Amino acid sequence: AQLSAASAFLSPSSISRVVASTKHYATTSQINQQQSITFDEMKSIESRLIALEKQAPEILSAFYEPHLKSFSVRPGSTASLSVTSTCFALQSIATGSGDKFDDFVDFNMKQSTEMSSSNSGASTATTNSLLSLRGVLKALLRANWRDEDMFQVPLLLSTVLKIDSDRSILNSSMDEELSHRVKQLIAAIMNSRPKRRNGITQPVSDYILYLLTDSLASLVESTPPRMIDSDSNESDEAPGLGNLPASVLPEGAASSTLLALTRCVEISYNELCRQLAFRSAGDSSSFDVI
Repeated sequence: AQLSAASAFLSPSSISRVVASTKHYATTSQINQQQSITFDEMKSIESRLIALEKQAPEILSAFYEPHLKSFSVRPGSTASLSVTSTCFALQSIATGSGDKFDDFVDFNMKQSTEMSSSNSGASTATTNSLLSLRGVLKALLRANWRDEDMFQVPLLLSTVLKIDSDRSILNSSMDEELSHRVKQLIAAIMNSRPKRRNGITQPVSDYILYLLTDSLASLVESTPPRMIDSDSNESDEAPGLGNLPASVLPEGAASSTLLALTRCVEISYNELCRQLAFRSAGDSSSFDVI
C-alpha cells in the first residue's frame, strides 16, 4: 500500500528500481532466515571447539621449529622466524586454561636459558626439551619485522606486553638492540593512529584499527596509575607507560598514546553507527558485519 501511494510521485523507471530493491531485500531476508544457525548446530560447534582445545598442545607442537624459536604454518618451508604465526600461537598458549601446556612450554620468564642449562639432574633435561617462552619472546623482538607493517607491529607489541606481564624481559636490563626494537614498535603504533581529518577514509582497515586499539589499550592498562598522566619519569630506570623503562619510550609517549586511543574509539564508534544504519536500511551492499 505504501509503495502504491508513493508511486504517484515517481517516474516509471524509479518505480521499477524501488520494486527491484524491495524484492531483493525480501529475498535476502528469506535467505538469512534459512541460513540461521540452530541451537543444536551451535552446540555441535561448541563440542568441536572443546575437542580442539583438548588437543591444542599436540596440534601446536607440530608447527613449532625449535632451531628458529618459531611457529610456522608450513614447518621447514622458511629459514626465518614467522612473526605472525608465532604471535598467534603464543596468544593461544597464553589464553589456555589450567596446566594444559605445562608439558610443552617452559613458562619461567625470570630465568634465562643459560641459567636453566646450568642446573643438574632430570629437571634440566625436562626444561631444555620444553619451548622456552622467554627465548621465543626475545627471538620475536629480534626478528626481521618491518615497522611499516601495520598488521605485524601492533600484533607483536600486544603479544609481547601480554606474555611478559611482569616485565621480566621488558625492563631496564634489556640490551641496546632489544630497547631499540621496543621503541620502534611503540613509535610505529603512535604514528599510525587514525586522524579526524581523514573522516571515514582512514588509511587502515577496520581489522588493523582493532589491532592498533588492542596494542594501545595494552600499553595503557599496564601503566602504573601514578604515571598515566605523566610524560616524564624521575630517571630512565623508573617505569613509565606500559610499565616500561623510560629509555624505550618515544618522547611524549603517555599523552600520544591516550590521544591515539581516543581517536580509535571515535572512529570505531562512528563506524559502528554507520553499519547499524546500513543494516536498519536493508543496505546489504554497504553493510559489513566485520
